[in-house]
Amino acid sequence: MSRIVFEQELIDYMERKGFTVIALEAINPKGCCVDMTELAARFVRPKDVDAVQSKACGIYETPVGQLFVLSREIELDDEVRFGLRSFLGVKD
Repeated sequence: MSRIVFEQELIDYMERKGFTVIALEAINPKGCCVDMTELAARFVRPKDVDAVQSKACGIYETPVGQLFVLSREIELDDEVRFGLRSFLGVKD
């Protein structure tokens, strides 16, 4: 069982915006210069939760709500950490 950890800054942001679900999926870009699969994390709007949940192949409880894993090829490590930077396009 994976442990999902959110940084406090992300928790505060999600509570302020009313988000309770994050969707995580693998993106396979097409093109001549791109050959790597990337992870994409996004907030799910409350009105879209049911539709996105129906596509999930994994659902995990988080400190703020749930994480929906939308791609079968994603395997979670023992601990997965999310921060607000994960959603602003900046990676450490």
